[in-house]
Amino acid sequence: MKQNHQDIDQQASAFVDALRAQRQAHMPIMRFHQWPHFISTVKSLMAKS
Repeated sequence: MKQNHQDIDQQASAFVDALRAQRQAHMPIMRFHQWPHFISTVKSLMAKS
């Protein structure tokens, strides 16, 4: 499965939207080396709220 940063950014945005709406937030399947980018994007999006 090949994902670029744009895909990870979209998944992180959907994750944050679900958290804000108090819905279940699903973790996408990703490779271990993609995890830091996902988490940093989630943190930055959450800080903007």
